[in-house]
Amino acid sequence: AHVLLAPAHAVPPEPTEHGPNVLHVAYAIPPLGPEALVNPIGAGYTCAGVLLTWLVSAAALHGGAPSSVEKALLWGLAAATASCRRVETAEFDTHATSEAAENIRVTSHL
Repeated sequence: AHVLLAPAHAVPPEPTEHGPNVLHVAYAIPPLGPEALVNPIGAGYTCAGVLLTWLVSAAALHGGAPSSVEKALLWGLAAATASCRRVETAEFDTHATSEAAENIRVTSHL
């Protein structure tokens, strides 16, 4: 199956040449209020780094079986959200990351 990642507010696209095997995944991330947003610089790098680390670590721990991309991206987005709450660029707290992950709503459909 193909995976399409889109914002939660996106309208699902019309059927494509891929047919019904396209998995649509949307992530709804609660906005950070102005008081919580400290420094967004490096959030994208944080997301990418955590996503790749999650995929590689899961594959190594499970005998080469890759983790789901959806789950890896969820944790990447959560770490990026947590990093926006810190002064230091691209740093994140694991507790704040777990808290952010609990608040991200993931929906998917074929």
